[in-house]
Amino acid sequence: MTTADALMEIAYGLDPVAWLSHIKWDSFDWQRDVLHDSSTRICINGARQAGKSTIISAKACHMAKYRPGSLTVILAPTQRQSQEDMLKIRSFYGPDSTYPKRVKANDMELVLDNGSRVLVLTATDEAARGFSSPDLIIFDEASRIPDIVFDAVRPMITDNDRAVIVEISTPNGRKGFFNSHFHSNLWSRYEVRTPWDIVTTATMPTLVKTIYEGTEGVKLYFSPRHYSIKDQIEVITNGEDGQGMSSRMYRQEYCCEFVEAEAQVFSNELIASLFSNPENVSVKPFDLIGKDLAAKVPQGETPAVSFPDVNDFLRRQGCANGC
Repeated sequence: MTTADALMEIAYGLDPVAWLSHIKWDSFDWQRDVLHDSSTRICINGARQAGKSTIISAKACHMAKYRPGSLTVILAPTQRQSQEDMLKIRSFYGPDSTYPKRVKANDMELVLDNGSRVLVLTATDEAARGFSSPDLIIFDEASRIPDIVFDAVRPMITDNDRAVIVEISTPNGRKGFFNSHFHSNLWSRYEVRTPWDIVTTATMPTLVKTIYEGTEGVKLYFSPRHYSIKDQIEVITNGEDGQGMSSRMYRQEYCCEFVEAEAQVFSNELIASLFSNPENVSVKPFDLIGKDLAAKVPQGETPAVSFPDVNDFLRRQGCANGC
């Protein structure tokens, strides 16, 4: 290796974005900003196909090469997802002719001759235990990982102030550690969403250019992969399995909203209000999730009903056995 090459390697070690460019891997603005982020707690709320796997693979590969002896642990909700993560990692170190020699490389583990290790595991309580002082922990699709797994990781980082935790996911309702961390100003937070909003009209869902300006303290980006309205209409019409996608699912998977669960009848705000001030709660048909009961309200009937009469209201709308 020449002196110039050695100096370039030092530069690549200091700047993961420069290393990505060196191996001819294009990146988006938001990806470059995440890779430059020196925070030890990073939470990324990203739309489907926004480029989340690039972050996982790039951070893991760069850490393993340029911090000898480091340990990276990637936790994914399913075995299939963990295998996909490892395949992506291979696609990153493959083009780098100076990448350390692989001592061991399989679907779960990458061991380099510089002493670094990358483990890709299915996120279970048992799998997350037993690792000493990891340098980087990545939760892939974190919203689908049970809280007990994050709790199992806590002891690894208690006395390890240099450990970096990255959570990256689409939302999955207003629950779990990913939801909590994305709404906490203790984390460096990113939102990468479609530039379109879905609006339900009387006839059919419609896409409109969003006027969303983000949440205070969260870095907002519009995903370059989602600018085509034609492609987004195709997503809503046919989905990824030919079955189409509901407005609620589009808001969650592409607009990155923490919406209520598909089968949930009442909104989270309404449920919370029942505990805080139940005597003054009123339920409107528009508060019901998943069913357009507003269209069923008989003409002349009040569109709001006081709390004691909710069950009677549901029975009269044909929901006696649940909506």
